Formats: sequence, C-alpha cells, structure tokens
Amino acid sequence: MIDDLELSEAQVHSSMPASYVEFVRRLWRAQEKESQYTWSHKDVLARRPVFLQLLVSQRLAMELRRVYETPVGPQIAEALTSQAVWVPELWMGEDKRTKEEKVAQVKQLRSATKTVVALLDKDRSAPNEQDERDPTERVAAGDRRVKRSSSKVDAIAHRPIPAAFENIYSKSFSVRHWNGWMGPQLPDLTGIRLRLSLYQLHEILRAFDKPLAEAIENINKFRTHAVDDPILMHMGQITKGTPWIRHAALLLDQSVDRFAADFTQFKRKLSRDRLVSAFVMAIYYPKEEKEVVSCKAINRICHSRRKLITRSEA
Repeated sequence: MIDDLELSEAQVHSSMPASYVEFVRRLWRAQEKESQYTWSHKDVLARRPVFLQLLVSQRLAMELRRVYETPVGPQIAEALTSQAVWVPELWMGEDKRTKEEKVAQVKQLRSATKTVVALLDKDRSAPNEQDERDPTERVAAGDRRVKRSSSKVDAIAHRPIPAAFENIYSKSFSVRHWNGWMGPQLPDLTGIRLRLSLYQLHEILRAFDKPLAEAIENINKFRTHAVDDPILMHMGQITKGTPWIRHAALLLDQSVDRFAADFTQFKRKLSRDRLVSAFVMAIYYPKEEKEVVSCKAINRICHSRRKLITRSEA
C-alpha cells in the first residue's frame, strides 16, 4: 500500500483552505483503501496525480478561499472534487471514433446477428428428417406424424428427432451488474449464474435487431452521440478542438446542478464559471493559464446545458 497524500511531494498551496485539504486527503485514503484488493486498484493509483494537482493549484486555492466563506461552499467544493478526480479516466474511456466508424461496426454486428438468427430459424422450422427419407415406414406406422403447429415450441416438443441445436447449452457464466463502474460510485458486483440454450440465445438476438437498427439511425442522424446522453449531447464534434476540456467542463458543471440557487444567492463569493474553470485548469493545465479554460470559455460550453435544465424545471 502506498503512502497517503501527506507525502512531501504534495506541496499544498499556502492559500488552500485547511478543511479542503483534509477532505481531499480523506477522499484519497477512502478510495485507495476500498480498491486495495480489487480489480480497480491500478485505476485508483493512476488517479493519484489528479489529487496532487488539486492541492497545489494556486488558482483553485484562490477560488476556494472565497467559496469557503459561504455556508454551502464546502459542499460545492466537495461535489466538484468528487467528480474531478474521475474526469481524465472518464475521458480516456470515451468513444472517440468517427460517425462512419461507429456505424460500420454496428452494421457489422447486426449483419452477424441476422446470420445466426437465420440459421437457428432454419433449424427450428426444418421438417423431420426421418419422415422425409422413409415415407413407407411412416405410412405403416399409421402416419403418427404430428402436423407442424403454428407454435414453434409445440413443433420442437413433438419432434421424434430433436433439431440439431435443441439440446446445446452454454457453460455456466455469471451475469453481474456494473452500475456506476465509470463514476464516483463503486461497482455493484452482485449477480446470478446462468446457462443459456442456443434457442434462448436465438430469442435474445432477435430482441436486439430493432435496437441495433435504431442505433444506426441515431448515429447517422446526430453528429456525435445519442441525444439522450446528459453530457455528450452538448459537446459538439468530439474530434475537433479541445473536446477533453468541454467534456471536463460539462461533467463538473453537472455535479453542482443542485446548488444552482446557492450560486445566485451568494454570487459575490460563488461563481460557477470561475469554479469550474479553476478545477479544469487544475486537472489539465496546472502550471499555466489557458484561454480554452477561461471563465468565458466555460460559460460558452455550459450555457446551453444550464438553459435546458432551467427550462425543464420551470
């Protein structure tokens, strides 16, 4: 286990509020301890430089001194910090392929799915092979053949000879829930063990045909991402400019939506744009000023999302 953030390399800025420093260190210890014996431990260790950058940022320290003079200031700072330490990791996991590349992959998957479904359709609906090759025996036996029912289940149940894929089952596997695996929440590792027959897979693949078609339509219709994504729908073209800055700004801005009224009430001490700008700069540009993360730039990035939220709440 590595040392915590009280190492000498964490040269905390002299203006940084002491209570904020303690929160950052406490957050780091909690994440490192919880991940110590899990698959995510390396990911948590890779997050460590962000914790350090937050503590040494001069601009962030100046903003937080004003913020901590308000009653709600510590809560806002903690909400932004809890999101900020995940931002570079979330950006690395973002799909940055072009629209054409995404469509091509979904089309390929849909085509492969249709091929498997057609093969299983054929197996389910195929006539009984014994009846076809030996009609004499069939008549002598009183033609006990059961006419094919409109129900595929009945047809399978009455086959003297099972279809080729009827009794093929997968090996047992675990289905787990990964809610929150790319965010501040810990993943839910609970699950159940399953075995699927090829005919169960058949029904599952059939159920995916329409959603895959809709995914292709959505990718073609919208320039980058599906419109129901609360963050990425406001990003614009993900391959142009500095999309990682827009991504960070939108994620951080979303994390303080519940404090919108407080920013208005304490506007002399609390500036949403300045705070988000300071956090983005601490994450990506800790040593220099950048126009792309200025307060005006942050306002341009976040304005449409904030306006949409205000309109929906009205």
